[in-house]
Amino acid sequence: MARFRDAGTPSMTNGQAAQATLESEMQGAVVRGGMPDGPEIIETAPALRHSSSWHDGRLGEILARQRQLTPQEVERIAAVARLRRVRFGDAAVALGLASAQDVFQALASQFRYACAAKAPGRDRSEQVMLHRPRSAQAEAVRALRSELSRQVFRDGEPAASLAVLSPQAQDGKSFLSANLAVAWSQAGRRTLLVDADLRGPRQHQIFGITDGHGLSSLLSGRAGMDVIARVQDVPGLYVLPAGPLRSDRGGHPGMRLRRRRTGRGRSLLCGAGGRAARRQPACIAGGLDRPPVAGSGTAGRCGHEHLLSPADGMIKVCFVGLDNLPVISRAHNRHGIGGEQVQHTLLARALARRGFEVSMVVANYGQPDGLEIDGVRLHRAHGLDEGLPVLRFLHPRLTGLWRALGRADAQVYYVSTASSQLGVVAAFARRHGRRVVFRIAHDLDCDPKRLLIRLWRDRKLYEWGLRRADAVLAQSQQQRAALRANYGLDSRVAGMLVEPAVRDLDFKARDVPVLWVNNLRPFKRPDLALALAQRLPQVRLHMIGGPQGGHEDLFETTHRNSAALDNLQFHGRVAYHDVNDYFERARVFVNTSDSEGFPNSYLQAWRRGVPTVSFFDPDGVIRRFGLGHAAQSLQDMAMAVERLTRSPDEWHATSARCRDFMDAHYGDDTVLRPYLEALRG
Repeated sequence: MARFRDAGTPSMTNGQAAQATLESEMQGAVVRGGMPDGPEIIETAPALRHSSSWHDGRLGEILARQRQLTPQEVERIAAVARLRRVRFGDAAVALGLASAQDVFQALASQFRYACAAKAPGRDRSEQVMLHRPRSAQAEAVRALRSELSRQVFRDGEPAASLAVLSPQAQDGKSFLSANLAVAWSQAGRRTLLVDADLRGPRQHQIFGITDGHGLSSLLSGRAGMDVIARVQDVPGLYVLPAGPLRSDRGGHPGMRLRRRRTGRGRSLLCGAGGRAARRQPACIAGGLDRPPVAGSGTAGRCGHEHLLSPADGMIKVCFVGLDNLPVISRAHNRHGIGGEQVQHTLLARALARRGFEVSMVVANYGQPDGLEIDGVRLHRAHGLDEGLPVLRFLHPRLTGLWRALGRADAQVYYVSTASSQLGVVAAFARRHGRRVVFRIAHDLDCDPKRLLIRLWRDRKLYEWGLRRADAVLAQSQQQRAALRANYGLDSRVAGMLVEPAVRDLDFKARDVPVLWVNNLRPFKRPDLALALAQRLPQVRLHMIGGPQGGHEDLFETTHRNSAALDNLQFHGRVAYHDVNDYFERARVFVNTSDSEGFPNSYLQAWRRGVPTVSFFDPDGVIRRFGLGHAAQSLQDMAMAVERLTRSPDEWHATSARCRDFMDAHYGDDTVLRPYLEALRG
């Protein structure tokens, strides 16, 4: 077989003639930077989508073997790939020498990844791990797998089993069990999925296998271990279907399972798990057949939210954030917000889903007091501009906040960002025997000489409350060290939550080359964003940011100066609920701030596979994990932005690292753990 040189120069005697021939062959053939459309192609095997596969000779060998291509045809594909700067598989499809499914099968073989081929009788709508691996549901399953891998299925330990239960029908047991089993098999664990839902089994439908014999046959002694089915195209995954549900002298199969759960039934299941999954096994019993039990809707939810729930009784938590309403309520999203308001809302929702009684003290935007949104009850304090100057500090601000804290009647009050509010909340908590958890929101919150608090009175109230907080959380090790050095206080690093992406766009589909998002304040340095646009006239930059109180002149100046730049589009303030659309369409996210905490915008970008180019690199994560570029100068920033916006290969590799970083470090349960420990004291 000829040596494959996918990225090399075609071996033709006349270069110009070869180019003309190839140009002719490409007429009418559409070659795209990503895999051709179709869920089983585009959204399967996430690790493959970001690989520069046409540079790897093995793909050519595999494809040639599968399609029985001649060496001349392989050379022809490689030449087109080189000429058009597309991947080898895309060129093969465009030339009609391979189908999209052929290319995907070759990629799956090359990287030893489960391939979601179409199979008759298989319910593809529920197999999100195989057919929609970039969806929010698939990300939640991966997060759950990571958490369980740490707590239950540790490498090197004997086989472990997991039962997926819920209090009532239609709670998603079958869906979660099926996708969790696929997730573990994709991670290299040989996995046995047991359909123990003997009232309404569905795993045989999801995986397209026969249900003539199964668990019920095994328990009644009418069948042996050969009823375990290997799932086609998913290496390492085996399914034991429920089997026939008829009653006989032994009674309903579910009764036999319960009678034998400590005897033969358990032995059979353990034996099945051991024989089907010898190396690094995981045995999942999906939807165990048990009568519906009484329970709240929260207790019955399936998913990784089930792992972390209130201990020692119901915990009542109140978030104090006067600017939070525009995030939690779409009806008020015309008002400006920042990253901390987003974090308050995401954390409040996550705790409410886990069974905590959650409330929030917000400003009066005209909403009714006691309004409940997403399981969070909102208590109204005062209007943002209500009252007379000087006097309004006492009334209505202090009095309104104090009354709202009382109506919340929480056990723990959560505050973030340096302000006088922390002192007021700490005083309320001391008087009523409650606890306060404070989270640092900016590096300057840890430095008494650089606090972003204008009035001496408010600075002293903040510092008084800081020293009386029952627990302090930091965003980074930098903040933790600064707090200890400047205030002598200890803290614990706690990460941030981020909403999952709705869409997963490829490089060519992203029509926002460069995105800048920040509230316009002097330390955010919007002037440097304008200077960056001047240095890159061929790259279009989108700038999003609204005016901040006391800095309206900066907003007007930035808006006016942006109009002189043809390659800069200034959007002004954009509602939070619409900003994520820009992140999903962006190729590169840029931050020009002098100082930050840990920007929520970084997480929004990385979750959506957007590399970040910034002067500010918290704890060096951008540099250490390859999440973009930590720039040292404006020229350095411009060069990095130009590379990432023009090189699909470099962008795909960096984008994949961003997603991997978020999967590894920002699963909900991982992020929530320090918060829960602080709230519980």
